[in-house]
Amino acid sequence: MAFGNYRNSGISWFRDYGDALHKYENTTDIRGRVVEPKRPLGHRKAVDMYSIVKLDNGDIECVLYQTPVVTFRVDGTVSIRAGGWASQTTANFIPEVMGHGVSVRVFDRKLCLNIHGNEYFMDNHTAFHLRKDEEGRWQPLEAKQMFVHNIKRKESNNVIRKYAEVFSYLESMRKLRHDGTNATFSKQEIEECFGEPKDNYARRLDITLGGHHATGHKLYADFKTWIDDKSEDKHMSYYKVLLVLANTVGYMDWHTNERRMQSRHWLEAKNALKNMIWGFYRDEVFTPIAVHKGYVRRDTYGRFFEGEWERYHEEKNQVIS
Repeated sequence: MAFGNYRNSGISWFRDYGDALHKYENTTDIRGRVVEPKRPLGHRKAVDMYSIVKLDNGDIECVLYQTPVVTFRVDGTVSIRAGGWASQTTANFIPEVMGHGVSVRVFDRKLCLNIHGNEYFMDNHTAFHLRKDEEGRWQPLEAKQMFVHNIKRKESNNVIRKYAEVFSYLESMRKLRHDGTNATFSKQEIEECFGEPKDNYARRLDITLGGHHATGHKLYADFKTWIDDKSEDKHMSYYKVLLVLANTVGYMDWHTNERRMQSRHWLEAKNALKNMIWGFYRDEVFTPIAVHKGYVRRDTYGRFFEGEWERYHEEKNQVIS
């Protein structure tokens, strides 16, 4: 539970594995629950939020909800996990367990650890490992080299120019379909092109760019095929691009169940198309710049090197190999 900047979690921080083991061995399970017993890490009433677990190998896990965020290992090392995404709750939890010398903030979509004045990004999906030095201070075992990405304008212009025909098609459709207030795309029109929706969301996730973390990269692959189409039926592919962009950046008219685009949405659609092209050609358009260890910088174009874009390029490279 939080009261302003004061967190009344009941957690006492651990200096090392010995402290964590002592806490586990001197805390009793909460029994008589419908679910299996849990051993509280903080206040007993908050056991579903903060709990402590001893693994078969002796490691001690400090669990936030269902995620073992901090693990004190028998060998003296500590592993910290974000649990898949960077949340302020996780950022608050880590220093409560680790104590003096470790603080955490959410920065640039990642958890940023400050360890005795040096800052390190945590990957959202892999563990970050620490060990105490001879002076008893936590230090990273192997800090990953971090990069930021700068855009190469000449290369960017070159790849965008390849798709001038697609941009021209969007502009022609804007002039044709925009009535001065809106361009309208009916539910029937979208379903005739993509079939009935597979979910119940107002904005169909299966044809929303960035809409579904698990399958979005598959839509990216289809999108690339459509914009690359040079056949006699290419305008049908461009039409699919238009509908995906309308579904992504447009808004729903709840009275008519139609997707609409105002003037500003057309600009957003062109920017979305440009971003997709950047993502497809990321290795040509962006250059990585190494960041000094112990420092963090915002990576403006980092989104093209993680998540759905990373999965898209991994699958593309597997096909090529």
